[in-house]
Amino acid sequence: MAAFEPLDAPALAAIRGAVRAGPRIAVGESRRENLPPEVCILLEGWVCHFKLLGNGRRQITSVVVPGDFVDFGFLSGLPVQLQFRSTIQGRFGTIPVGHFATLSEQHPGLMRAALRALTTETFIREELVMSLGVRSAEERLSHFLCELQHRLAMVGLAGEDNTFDLPMTQSDLAEALGLSTVHVNRTVQRLRRNGLIALGGRRVTLLQPDRLAALSGFDPSYLGDGPPATPGREKD
Repeated sequence: MAAFEPLDAPALAAIRGAVRAGPRIAVGESRRENLPPEVCILLEGWVCHFKLLGNGRRQITSVVVPGDFVDFGFLSGLPVQLQFRSTIQGRFGTIPVGHFATLSEQHPGLMRAALRALTTETFIREELVMSLGVRSAEERLSHFLCELQHRLAMVGLAGEDNTFDLPMTQSDLAEALGLSTVHVNRTVQRLRRNGLIALGGRRVTLLQPDRLAALSGFDPSYLGDGPPATPGREKD
């Protein structure tokens, strides 16, 4: 939450003390739940929200990383229908809505953080629409990686060398970017050959983040304040 709104020590202590850790989520676990309104935060792991068509085709609509709100139903008080799939083992944390409201009265920055997180999520989904509608495959993947690096850096999960974990298969990437797995593979290899990214297992390094941003039109201002990617060096 502090990534969206500066929180003082008492506010941070209050929110940490209020979170109740839930059971672990298994790798690959998919759920569809009609949840009561409560504040739900991803404590560990990665979760992908998705929509499923009747013929089994799936579109990933958002990626939730540690520290993110899992949904925003608590702001409206309405039950939330979620379809999500975990890409690595994870865990949710929850806070009863009434308790969060009380804490927000005592620490107004908590509600501002929630509202700014909701606004940021709206912008992220707008960028996804742009990618699916008008960006090329290289532009889609470049923008997606730049966005993830910036989001993870905001919560201390991306290194100063622009390296971060990407626990998503090429099939996951295909469903997030509206491409076939073959097209994703070709696009990844093209970015590697051009010296823009490096891959090692589930680790990704943005070697030339400025070039990736220029290629995809990535402007991190919609994500809020956060550390910029470290400029890379030109490929020898």
